[in-house]
Amino acid sequence: MRQILSLLLIVIPIAACEKSDVRINAANIVYNNCIATGENPQWCRCLREDLKTGFSEDAALFVVKGYQHIYVNLEIQSARIRCGCRIQPHLFAKYGLDCSPVKPLKY
Repeated sequence: MRQILSLLLIVIPIAACEKSDVRINAANIVYNNCIATGENPQWCRCLREDLKTGFSEDAALFVVKGYQHIYVNLEIQSARIRCGCRIQPHLFAKYGLDCSPVKPLKY
């Protein structure tokens, strides 16, 4: 019984790290695609940092495996809106949209 408990204590952190690695890999793939299309590097960095925590596990797996899915597109569009609020909040304010709920990122 003690061996099983010890094994669980080792496996759970490894599985948690693997899940976050998938999100980081997916965010890096989106970043590389963003840079390749010639978008502003600051914009691409904001997307990458937002998606590191913003991607769901399933969406991140779809991106890493190269699959197209509507949830991936929705999560990327959500990250684009949040980055728009972070980088140019005055444009959103012009249309009466409030950017105060969007947390700032360190990148």
